[in-house]
Amino acid sequence: MPLYIEPHAGPAPIVQLIRSAHHAVSVGVYYLSDRPILRALKAAHARGVDVRVIIEGKPYGMKPWQVRKEEREIEATGAI
Repeated sequence: MPLYIEPHAGPAPIVQLIRSAHHAVSVGVYYLSDRPILRALKAAHARGVDVRVIIEGKPYGMKPWQVRKEEREIEATGAI
């Protein structure tokens, strides 16, 4: 599997991997706010892919309301 270094590679390699998933997508991130990735996760869920996202519960320098907003945006994709 290739290694993509963010942010230099941009979201395209990640979006492509999510689009190519047939059964499951598991994502572990520090913080997730990238709209193309969120849209790709939502589309994967809509086509029946099991989508799971693990995020950092207390990202450094972020307010609790910002973390809750991130959680809501991820939940809106259908991810668990």
